[in-house]
Amino acid sequence: IVHPDIPQLLCPNCPATFLSNEQLETHEKKHVHIPKPHKCLQCDKKFQDRSTLLRHVDVIHNKEATFCCEYCPERFGSITKLVRHVRSHVGDRPYPCKYCEKSFTKSHHYT
Repeated sequence: IVHPDIPQLLCPNCPATFLSNEQLETHEKKHVHIPKPHKCLQCDKKFQDRSTLLRHVDVIHNKEATFCCEYCPERFGSITKLVRHVRSHVGDRPYPCKYCEKSFTKSHHYT
């Protein structure tokens, strides 16, 4: 998101801009080849850390998950994860930007 009256932090590797150092640092990691030693045994996708692998298995492969999305086949192990996911289908955007009229489905997507 670009707000002309707020200083933007530029990525040195691409045209992306950010409003916080934290966002820029997270983004910059995408430009570095980071080993992904945690491999999913069901689809061979690889992850940097174990917690991300476990989330992937829970969201994508966990057929035992009791919370099912009514809009798509995804299943979740908690109601919180299901509620957050359903927002992507219904357009619920409870997190407004401090600087403009935009709003977001996840709190870490706004500034």
